[in-house]
Amino acid sequence: AQPSAEPLAPGAAGTAVDTNDYSSWRLLTGHECGQVLLWHFIGVTRSVATPQLLQLLCVIGEPQPQYAVRGMAVFDDLAMLISVHANGELVTRPMPKYDNVPSSGGRSGGGFAAASVAHWEPGAACIKAHESPIVATSCLGELLVTATSTTVRLWTAERLKLEAQGDAVIFSGKDKADNTGS
Repeated sequence: AQPSAEPLAPGAAGTAVDTNDYSSWRLLTGHECGQVLLWHFIGVTRSVATPQLLQLLCVIGEPQPQYAVRGMAVFDDLAMLISVHANGELVTRPMPKYDNVPSSGGRSGGGFAAASVAHWEPGAACIKAHESPIVATSCLGELLVTATSTTVRLWTAERLKLEAQGDAVIFSGKDKADNTGS
């Protein structure tokens, strides 16, 4: 079942899980097969001991085991998602939103996509961050740090956005110098 387009109202036994802001995502997970999964909270909390349910909303990217996801960074201001892959690459994509992710029509044939799960492949740019495999990553504010066994690199969100735009990837977030959005 697909999530309702109407916001959930508080129930007698719990509180609403969702709001009118359906452009927010709920949970992103990166996997060894190289794909990112977007999960959505559904239902209402019945009690503190009974959490909301997670529903797989869509699968992002094609399965590529040599591209195992080692970490992710979300830059909300730029509407940008970065997945950090074991093969030394950073993949920049527009941030998935409730209104730009397909609601059905998945693919089969490997990875997580199945006929009942939507598959989303937005424009993406690959940036070769390291020649060696990435073993660790961290994100703080507008900085992304990637590391191999011998090198550490710092990436600013603006630099990643500029490199991705060179590959014609469009982001809907606001630029630092432009308060009107792009």
